[in-house]
Amino acid sequence: MTELLVFGVDGLNSDLVQKLVEKGDMPNFKKLQEQEETVYGDFESFVCEGYSTPHTGPMWTSLYTGLKPEEHGLVSGGWNDGDSKFHVMDTVWDKLSEENHEMFLYGMPMTYKAKEINGKMVSGFVSTTLKSMWSNCVHPEGLENELPEDFIENT
Repeated sequence: MTELLVFGVDGLNSDLVQKLVEKGDMPNFKKLQEQEETVYGDFESFVCEGYSTPHTGPMWTSLYTGLKPEEHGLVSGGWNDGDSKFHVMDTVWDKLSEENHEMFLYGMPMTYKAKEINGKMVSGFVSTTLKSMWSNCVHPEGLENELPEDFIENT
């Protein structure tokens, strides 16, 4: 069985990370960049057309769909209710489910509402900690009972 871990960091300043890698303060990131079987190169931030600073929402959605922000429609970023288009878009997770790969998706930005996948899903932050939104945040139903008691706020 092939195992894959996708690890994303939101709000990471790529210039700062690159300087810390070069200085030797982030040895694991340096190892990722130096692996011969990968093509990481320098870390970069993406800036949507028309903006001067990175917006992470569009990039997370691009990662999940393989589409540019102009193609999937989320171009402004932010975490407002309704920003996520994840639940109505074809994503890499849908394809992996169709191919019978089992997954556990946990706390991924811009993934509200949770989708039915081959495995388990805890929809992305910020909404996942709000008890009032749990009915749309997990797959399968009842998964919240397997999470640590202090994970859910009583709001």
